[in-house]
Amino acid sequence: FTLDEMATDPTLKGDLEDDVRAEAENVGPLEKITVFDKNPEGVIAIKFKSSSDAENALEVFNGRFFGGRTVVAEWFDGTNYKVS
Repeated sequence: FTLDEMATDPTLKGDLEDDVRAEAENVGPLEKITVFDKNPEGVIAIKFKSSSDAENALEVFNGRFFGGRTVVAEWFDGTNYKVS
């Protein structure tokens, strides 16, 4: 997503959470999905209940196309993606 899309579509954040949840649950049970709706890089974090499911998700999602953009899936490194 882009910031412009987020600003003009009030349902986008919820739609993204739903779409990503539906895809991610195919890999394994989730704990949490976070859409960083103010981050210009279009960051979404997915937390799986098991590290093996998270590892599988990296392979499933990395390089896929979503919304016309290529997904870059990486292990969370502790970066705070929240933007005020």
